[in-house]
Amino acid sequence: MTASVDHYFLLNDTRARLVVKFCERYGEYAHRMLADVGLAPKLHYCSKVVGGVFMVVMEKIDGRDPYSEFRYHDCPGLYWRTSGVH
Repeated sequence: MTASVDHYFLLNDTRARLVVKFCERYGEYAHRMLADVGLAPKLHYCSKVVGGVFMVVMEKIDGRDPYSEFRYHDCPGLYWRTSGVH
């Protein structure tokens, strides 16, 4: 099994700051559920593109990423807020 590599690009425009991510797998449903309760950035686009990878476009937010923030402890209240994610 090979490790997957995600690629990120930041787009800074006067209208919006966006992150464009290309990856082999993406949990769109989970991302949208987290965004609905304010725990993830707004997701603008998520679909497979040429080559079978996902192209994910989301708003760029300032702050720490979830891995850094919750690496050593659980996200408070995350389970009950996202109980539909399995």
